[in-house]
Amino acid sequence: MAKKNREINVFSTSAIDLFASALGVFIVLVMILFPYFGKKSVEPPTPVAADTTNVEELKEALKKMTEFSESLEQKVEETQKKLQKTEAKTETLQKEIKEKKVEITTLKAQIPEPQPEPTVDPDANLKKLKKVIQALKQVKTEKETIEARNQELEQQVQQIKEVTQQKEQIESQNQQLKKQLEELKESVNQSSQQENSNFMAVIIQWPTLKHDIDLKVISPSKKKYDFKKRRHKGNPAQFTLDSRTGPGSEVWQTSELEPGVYKIKYKFYNQYGNTENAKVQGRVFTKSGSVELPEKTLTFPAGRDAEFRFSVDEDGKIRIL
Repeated sequence: MAKKNREINVFSTSAIDLFASALGVFIVLVMILFPYFGKKSVEPPTPVAADTTNVEELKEALKKMTEFSESLEQKVEETQKKLQKTEAKTETLQKEIKEKKVEITTLKAQIPEPQPEPTVDPDANLKKLKKVIQALKQVKTEKETIEARNQELEQQVQQIKEVTQQKEQIESQNQQLKKQLEELKESVNQSSQQENSNFMAVIIQWPTLKHDIDLKVISPSKKKYDFKKRRHKGNPAQFTLDSRTGPGSEVWQTSELEPGVYKIKYKFYNQYGNTENAKVQGRVFTKSGSVELPEKTLTFPAGRDAEFRFSVDEDGKIRIL
């Protein structure tokens, strides 16, 4: 018996956008703080003035991530309510199926078995035959209706299972987010006492499901970095994150900033069944701050590539070209 594929959109695109944005902010903050961890010095560090600007930005990001966590919990409650409604509808359909089965049994019992009566008028037999045919048609129609409803019921049961799995994933992600918030609080306190390093990071993210977007970075010295060539020998720059399915993010970073003009390329590698357009957002981070890259909307297969340039000076100041 063939099954129809249907999807229940439990979460709206805006909810997924919120989650992907929060995840992107977290990754950005981790990348900013990454150079500070594990640093050792033979001589006591010289006290320097804390960069209150970066600390305030981190605290603001921490506040936004906390608000997103509360919003995520509310979405879980809404999902639970929808699941309860679906279960109630499932019970109703099961009752209707039982009732239809009883009706079919009754109709079958009412169908008379043909008896050989040679003396019976042929017209009377013809009328009886027509009644039998009509009854069989009705039974067939009822059977098809029940089968269709049974298929719908099976699809709804499958959708309930998918909703349950999504709920479990959200709860797991929520727990991880709370843990990451605690770690971020500790990192903010530590970063306020450390000296800025000469780091640089390029981070992109996209909220659409299943999409695979690739990032390519070309440095001023013409070195190319992508998911195939993640780093070059003797150079600290490298790819540290490569997402293969959306919502996703990709991160390129270096601990030694190379001043000059950088070229950034996006490539819509694969849709994996999702025919939506992919909106890609990006940001460049240095010790002097961060600059948002132009948002690019990629289409598949036409319009799957995009590129642009920006310059970075020795002080880490960024300018989009």
